[in-house]
Amino acid sequence: MKKIRLYSFLTICLVFIVISCINKTFENDVFFTIPTGEYIIENGIDDTESFTWHDNLKFTKLRWGFDICIAKLYEIGGFNALYVFTVFISILIALVLFTTLIKRSNNYIISFIVATFSILCISGYLTCRAQIISYLLFVLEMFFIEKMIETENKKYIVYLAIICELILCFHSSVWLMFFVLFVPYIIEWIINLLKIDKFVNKTEKVTIRKFDNNKAKMLLITMLISMLLGFCTPLGLSPYTYSIKTMLGFSSKIIMELQKVNIEETFSIGFLCFIIIAVLGLTKTKIKCSDLIYIVIFLILSKLAERNMYIAILVLAYPIANLLNTLIDTYKMTDKMDNVENYFNDKILPKIIILEICIFIIFINLKKTAKQQYIDKSLYPVDASEYIINNIDYKNARFYNNFNNGSYLEFKGIPSFVDSRSEIYCREFNNVTILEDMANFELFYTMSVDEIVNKYQITHLLIERRKKIFRVSK
Repeated sequence: MKKIRLYSFLTICLVFIVISCINKTFENDVFFTIPTGEYIIENGIDDTESFTWHDNLKFTKLRWGFDICIAKLYEIGGFNALYVFTVFISILIALVLFTTLIKRSNNYIISFIVATFSILCISGYLTCRAQIISYLLFVLEMFFIEKMIETENKKYIVYLAIICELILCFHSSVWLMFFVLFVPYIIEWIINLLKIDKFVNKTEKVTIRKFDNNKAKMLLITMLISMLLGFCTPLGLSPYTYSIKTMLGFSSKIIMELQKVNIEETFSIGFLCFIIIAVLGLTKTKIKCSDLIYIVIFLILSKLAERNMYIAILVLAYPIANLLNTLIDTYKMTDKMDNVENYFNDKILPKIIILEICIFIIFINLKKTAKQQYIDKSLYPVDASEYIINNIDYKNARFYNNFNNGSYLEFKGIPSFVDSRSEIYCREFNNVTILEDMANFELFYTMSVDEIVNKYQITHLLIERRKKIFRVSK
């Protein structure tokens, strides 16, 4: 009963922290997601691109399940419904992470601290985009893989296959990450297979569990089933090829979330590294082999692309919590931690302290989010779109716009030059240089106004006043 009361108290605190840190202003992806979902509902899933004025472009609808959900929610309740949906899924991510950490360690305080830290670090990415579904699914996947190895219960194969299929429906572009989460366990099995597990266990800092062939068989069967599920979609080979093409293509050069990250200067990853180095370097604590491999893999992936970093923060919550719990066990502080939890549960003072800290965090977040509007007129061409609709034959016009403005134009029914679906404007997907030309014109200034206008027969230029190219173009 005491544990239940403590869990309920910490859960309520976590819920209010999540609610306070969700940005109310929508990002540009939501504006093309709504018409895409409406198109799928009306026409089914195909590779037709119908929102720009370019001919012969193909658009593989990798987030078709998410697109349909968002279109339906918008039809029911407009942007209010989308905001409520975003908050609900974000709360679900936080609570699933918190609950699964508890189930693995039974340490409520550490689980709460790690879950809260993770959610605050990724709060900027908790938006109405398909990634919030994949965040939730990856957290569950981590938990189910570990439970399958611990219990050898075949039901987890089914659970993991369902998660795989949901990722394919809602966010196929990150589907390959599903298999990355298996890699540490496969390496752990290979170490056992090569009979070097005893050598690893003799090291002062790394431990490796016994990994028999039955556990490995379950892992491999799950991976094989999941790999075959990639064919059970209307997307062809796109789930297998999309991520690789995108990372090797032009998109990764100019799209922020696809660019390489200096993780040494990133607070969240830097702080996690500090904790790991401090615990392993200054104490006698050992780390599980699979946890160490997770840390290495996701630090490398975080370096390769910004969007990987936010997945890494959630995934690394598990090895970080494990490491802290091992630290407690190493120094025989388990009874003391139980006493701390009982003290938190029985006394009013620690609850007041936690509440004050939570209220402070909530206050800081609300200062940033309270005055936000769903659509920021300084970011999107709201007034310009109304003018275009009322004064220009926009159905037959060819507007030039940049990467960030295109989605809103499409949301208003105005055909665009480019939008935030960067992949469809590149050589690797449609054998075109539209995104590259936009960058050369607006970012690198190697393409003149006359050159881009003549190449694409553009009739109107939509350029933000704050952009340098606006002054150059005049």
